[in-house]
Amino acid sequence: MPGLHEDPDGFCLFHSQKPDKDRDGFRQGIERKLEQGDLDFAGYVFPEAIDLFRDRIFSGDANFASTTFSGEADFFRAAFGGRADFSDATFSVDATFYHATFSGDADLSYAKFSGDSEFSRATFSGDAEFNFATFTGNAEFAGATFSRDAEFAGVTFSRDANFSGARFSGDASFSRARFSGRTDFSGAKFSGEAGFSGAAFSGKADFSGAAFGGKADFFVTTFSGEAYFFNVDLEKAVFRSVDLSDVRFSRAINLDKTRFHNVRRRPNPKGLLLDERKARETKKETDYENAEQVYNQLKRNFEGRKDYYRASQFHYGEMEMRRLAQLRRGSYGQWLLLSLYYWLGGYGERLWKPVVWFIVMILLFAGFYGIAGLDVEYTNAYFDTSQHENIETIRDAISFSRTGFFQAIDDVLLFSLRTATLQRGDVIRPLTVIGVWLQLAETIFGPILIGLAGLAIKRRLQR
Repeated sequence: MPGLHEDPDGFCLFHSQKPDKDRDGFRQGIERKLEQGDLDFAGYVFPEAIDLFRDRIFSGDANFASTTFSGEADFFRAAFGGRADFSDATFSVDATFYHATFSGDADLSYAKFSGDSEFSRATFSGDAEFNFATFTGNAEFAGATFSRDAEFAGVTFSRDANFSGARFSGDASFSRARFSGRTDFSGAKFSGEAGFSGAAFSGKADFSGAAFGGKADFFVTTFSGEAYFFNVDLEKAVFRSVDLSDVRFSRAINLDKTRFHNVRRRPNPKGLLLDERKARETKKETDYENAEQVYNQLKRNFEGRKDYYRASQFHYGEMEMRRLAQLRRGSYGQWLLLSLYYWLGGYGERLWKPVVWFIVMILLFAGFYGIAGLDVEYTNAYFDTSQHENIETIRDAISFSRTGFFQAIDDVLLFSLRTATLQRGDVIRPLTVIGVWLQLAETIFGPILIGLAGLAIKRRLQR
């Protein structure tokens, strides 16, 4: 077609970028090409919305490479019998491929979608390539079917991306993709490998109910917003160099078999994982139980790989969620026992707790003994072994009020320490009934605290 005299670049009517070019002539030219079976529209500039491709059957290869759609691009229920090439195409407004059928390969790499794009229920029988495409508006792929490989490497989703219920029969690659809005993969089915290496999710990412038939690789994947893996079988998932602080695994399956490598979590006083933080917010029994199960599976996962340091962290979270669940359930007896286990021993994971409590107990009981008084019984031979022929029993009493604080402190501290460690002596005994009960209480609490300290030491040695 000859160039336009008004076009400064000498482009023809189809390739001219002038917004006021002959639109009627442009439409008539497209109609003639379609009637002739000519499906080469590479580099064309469509000045306005056009409905000639709606429900259109493209029998051969369709070439829309580097094409610009200034108005809405309507390919509603279009059928592409051959290869469909939309590489480097520009969609200035909305693009509709709802229920479209791509029998051959579909190439939309480097395409630019400025408006909303609709690929819901579209069927891709060949390879689907969206590598490095840009979606400025919402991207809808809900219920789409990808029979072979689906490539979304380096794609930018500036707003919401919806792949809920999509079916990926071949490999699906979203490596280095950028998801800025809400991302929905809920109910999606990945029969082949699913690659999210280097992908970044800035908004909420929902994988609830997704099915991974092959390896699901999350290598250096970034979850800046909340990520949900509810009711997902993660046996074949791999998380490598990933921050799990904002990831929620409630009711996930086979989490104890998931492969974790060099994962990390940001320090947060409200909990290690999002599951715990959400449970503390809602204070619901079911949320506490779900978080407990998540921590239990993660604990067993890391114990199986002999990573006892991380396993101990998840064990602590598991016990804490169990304790709070007992409170919401009304099982106050079990809650009290777990609370004592928490305060005295940190669930066997905090060595400093039983050590500090043991020191406090020694000092506290020593003070009680100093107030109640101790009975001292010894012989003169206890101090002078030359008096064996004339041994005399001597009795005395030790207390703060009688002998003074500084004279009694050594004896009461020694007696408290010997009692706590079950070292009985015949020289010093409680002077009163109250002292006897105090001694009995200390013989109970002392070994408990020593045992909790021993448990914490054992766990530390395992690391």
